Amino acid sequence: EERRQASEEGKLFGSVTSQDIAEFLEKQGLKLERRRISLDEPIKTVGETSVGIRIHPEVTAQLKITVVRSE
Repeated sequence: EERRQASEEGKLFGSVTSQDIAEFLEKQGLKLERRRISLDEPIKTVGETSVGIRIHPEVTAQLKITVVRSE
């Protein structure tokens, strides 16, 4: 779990990018190239987001990302 600083309204101070997701997954033991993560634009709010992961040219999985505000 990684937490991010956010305003009271839930807007992140910064954003979560595909590179951030790849680095987080690698810390969990799953090495995945950033280019395989389908994120149209960086995540800028707390909450759940579904992100596509291209496993194979014909196979895409959905990964649920939950961004939590740090206390």
